[in-house]
Amino acid sequence: MNDSYAILFMKIRKLQEEIVTLLKVLNTLPRDSEEYRKVLNNIKIKKEQIKSTKILDTSIREISASNGVIDLIARRFTQYHYDICLSGTNEVIGYIEYRGEHCGYFFGDIGYRIEYDYRGNGYAYQALELLGGILKEDGIEEVWISANPKNVKSLKIIEKFGGSVINETEGAICYSCPTRESKNTKAIIA
Repeated sequence: MNDSYAILFMKIRKLQEEIVTLLKVLNTLPRDSEEYRKVLNNIKIKKEQIKSTKILDTSIREISASNGVIDLIARRFTQYHYDICLSGTNEVIGYIEYRGEHCGYFFGDIGYRIEYDYRGNGYAYQALELLGGILKEDGIEEVWISANPKNVKSLKIIEKFGGSVINETEGAICYSCPTRESKNTKAIIA
């Protein structure tokens, strides 16, 4: 890695750390508050700054997994951050990421989001299955996934994925989930 890449990598790492801190703050705020919107906007700005570096680790696969309905496409600097796209397209309908092993009960190891217009189609669960297959293949046996207790749909997705509650607080329920090979995976590209 040359010096310019090292500097960009440090910049990206700092932005990622700031995003983690902001996410923790965000989870403590009422969703309808002005402060919530400001923090959320700040997170979006930092994510765009990361994207604008246009650096990708060359070891990351372009299409990493597919089940014929959705593809996980590695487009971020970190190893396990994927855009969720409708299969065979570059139409981004959400994202899923593995942040690292046991990041904490409140934050969880995996984060995902499906854009509003695409919710209710099972895409989040399918993305969890595909990511679980990638993680299993890479030797990761268990992940923690947290969700707000008010987010009933996400709780159901995590339970369907095999999650067992390991911690419960006012702001988050944390599940332990075993990774497993996805039965529906058409391809995991190494």
